[in-house]
Amino acid sequence: MSIDNQDLPKLFNIADSASKRSQNYHVWFSGFVLALSFFAAVASSYAGQNTLIKNILAWASLIIFILSFFITLYLDRAKFEWSWYNGRAIAESVKTKSWRFMMHSDPYLCDLNIASASTAFKNDIQKIISAHQGFAKIIRSNDPEENLITPRMIEIRNLNFEDRKNIYLNERVINQKKWYYAKADFNNSRAGSWYFVILAMQFTGVIFSIVGILNQNMEFNILSLIAALISASIAWLQIKRHQDLANSYAVAGEELSRIQLEVDSIDEASFPIFVSNTENAISREHTLWIAKRDPVNQGAN
Repeated sequence: MSIDNQDLPKLFNIADSASKRSQNYHVWFSGFVLALSFFAAVASSYAGQNTLIKNILAWASLIIFILSFFITLYLDRAKFEWSWYNGRAIAESVKTKSWRFMMHSDPYLCDLNIASASTAFKNDIQKIISAHQGFAKIIRSNDPEENLITPRMIEIRNLNFEDRKNIYLNERVINQKKWYYAKADFNNSRAGSWYFVILAMQFTGVIFSIVGILNQNMEFNILSLIAALISASIAWLQIKRHQDLANSYAVAGEELSRIQLEVDSIDEASFPIFVSNTENAISREHTLWIAKRDPVNQGAN
């Protein structure tokens, strides 16, 4: 038996979609501001004497800076980054609560009947929503309480121990581990690619510095463009944080690999504790992700 995101509470999918959408907006607009900064450097790099070209580039610079100014203001007011973090926090919290519910883990232990466990689960979901009041408008506009406990969740909770154990191993531990390793490989590859791009631009700067020394009558200041490109590339890396993410995901993947080795020795009595420890390990990755993304306001809602 498999379980995918559509088998989880509707609230998970609402928060997950909102988080991904806000992430895309934040990254896109931030990248656009960096691109505008580069185009401003292009417009200001002309060192010739043609008055018409100077006037055109001066007006172009003015338009670029005005556009960049208003986009930066919009980014601050729209709070896409904040919505990205809070959406993911809610989605991850709902997901781990759902797995605990399905696996009879604390606080939804097997001695609770389905009605009592469902009530406890719904109360915990309400606490999650209350803890992120600023995100409530997005959540409530999509009726988050609809399909809060899905039929598949109840079906899995009612399975025998061995079936639940196999589902948790394959659908949670192994799938999450594969996801971590795939993300680690992707971010490590991107970090390496950007490293060589920056090196290539710096080497190009060396070449044009030598050319500039030999020919001081160039109409365009190529070095200012290269410097702007390098600065924009480094700023983009700060936004994406590829290397930090690669390291974090690799560590999380290794931890789940160690956890996977313990599964065979887990019996029904110790299984709830095993699930709880596993979910705590997955939650640590998310907490670390938030801390690295927003070290100042990581505790804010």
